[in-house]
Amino acid sequence: MGNVGLGRRRPAVVVEERLTQPRRLVLQLPDMDAGSLRRLIRSGDLAPCFDPAEDAVDGQAEECPICFYFYPSLNNSKCCGKEICTE
Repeated sequence: MGNVGLGRRRPAVVVEERLTQPRRLVLQLPDMDAGSLRRLIRSGDLAPCFDPAEDAVDGQAEECPICFYFYPSLNNSKCCGKEICTE
């Protein structure tokens, strides 16, 4: 007899290693914790660091209102609900 946790854990998202590392803007920040970023992306709390596109292809990409690049998925901010890219 024992209590079993009833909470559901989200399954880990399978993300390619290259998509867990920033390639443009965030690389310039000296205080960025790459391990935390990788963990948040793999847990599904942050969108992967996709390569940006100049134009939307087949309407599948969404535009970041800050950098104006197109990405397959964006993050939703908690404060205003706007979507922004990970980088």
